[in-house]
Amino acid sequence: RIGHHNSIDRYIEVLENAKTRDEAVRGICYFEEDVMSTEDKMKEYPFLRLRTSSGIDADVFAKKFGRDVYDVFGDAVKVNIERGLLEDADGHIRLTEKGLDYADAVIRDFL
Repeated sequence: RIGHHNSIDRYIEVLENAKTRDEAVRGICYFEEDVMSTEDKMKEYPFLRLRTSSGIDADVFAKKFGRDVYDVFGDAVKVNIERGLLEDADGHIRLTEKGLDYADAVIRDFL
């Protein structure tokens, strides 16, 4: 992951003193290695996939993590289907039209 330093003064100083674009990028950015556990990756997956029209593909999830999406997130899926916020269409768990308005709340249930 890449971030920028919070100090605007440092940001300006680096840009003013940099001789090349690469030097400027290295000066204003910091690099952080974030090693995610499988559990973290499983939690992040619905967060990213539910923001797409195809949603979570249960087969892809199983291949990627070696677990059934319903075993991992069954409660969140069930509750949100009952609320009319998610649908399971041929193994694709995705937001309904109504669910689009409540996407953040639905995704929070997966975390």
